[in-house]
Amino acid sequence: MYKVGQKVRVKSWGQMAQEYGVTDGTIDTPSSFVPDMRYFCGKEYRIKAIYDPVNNIYDLETITGDEDENRELLYFCWDEVMLIPIAGKLETMIKERRKNV
Repeated sequence: MYKVGQKVRVKSWGQMAQEYGVTDGTIDTPSSFVPDMRYFCGKEYRIKAIYDPVNNIYDLETITGDEDENRELLYFCWDEVMLIPIAGKLETMIKERRKNV
């Protein structure tokens, strides 16, 4: 489960399609990854809110000023399986230090 403010990357379309399969152009993740969401693949965002803590569904901070002008594309719910956590600098340094001890 992710926390609000945590940085994540949206998985690639190919990776999710391989993991979950595709039906009628939509990836079969728990709440469906629709073609309009493909725009976000590979990009990094922060968790804005937790919509459903039981099913791990999130809102991402997708409006950063860099996105498409069509704001309608920017409002989606995101399943945990659609996302990859991104370690911050401190986390990375701690992991490296543990490796070397």
